[in-house]
Amino acid sequence: MGDRTNPATQGKRAGVAAYDESTGTRRAYFNLGNLSPGAHFANDVSLDDDGNVYVTDRFSPTIFRIGTDGKTSILARNALFGQGNSFNLNGIAWHKDGVLIVGKYNSGELFRVNISDPTRVDKVELSEALKGADGFHLVDSQHLIVAQNLGVDRSVELVSTDGWKSAKIGRQLKSVMSMPSSATQVEHDVYVLDSRVETLFDPKAEKVSDVLLQKF
Repeated sequence: MGDRTNPATQGKRAGVAAYDESTGTRRAYFNLGNLSPGAHFANDVSLDDDGNVYVTDRFSPTIFRIGTDGKTSILARNALFGQGNSFNLNGIAWHKDGVLIVGKYNSGELFRVNISDPTRVDKVELSEALKGADGFHLVDSQHLIVAQNLGVDRSVELVSTDGWKSAKIGRQLKSVMSMPSSATQVEHDVYVLDSRVETLFDPKAEKVSDVLLQKF
């Protein structure tokens, strides 16, 4: 339980904050935890071309939406996303075909969610399960970078040529440090953060102050 958490709020709060990148001033805060009962863990976010935001929830089978008008809502709920206070949904990426590609951390499954009809959730056929699939970065319509931890500690490039009905691993890179957790792109280069966040979960672990941005 964190320093700012108490038994009444533990696992209940979930939100997204927007900041001015120049000044660091907070511009908005969107409360997602009040949209449905139960435990929550807002995890990863993705934006579409119009500026709508999509957010996964680890502790409930839910994908949230924050519209450009500031209104928050539940976009999709599905039993495939998991149940209970387990580490379920994590990575998410918006695709120009009007779908979200989301990953289920504990099982290594990927799903294709239709934004116009969120009840349409299809499992992506993978060449292997990607347990510990954390942050996503969609390079283009056919290539998705996945930061994979949970002891695997690598980054993989998934390639799909059928609109993400299926995908195969094109290339992979072992992490230098532990817990690769997110990926981003600068011009043509992709970088993955080796976050070492597992030291936060183990009270006996030596706490660290150094992390690594690794070029993929």
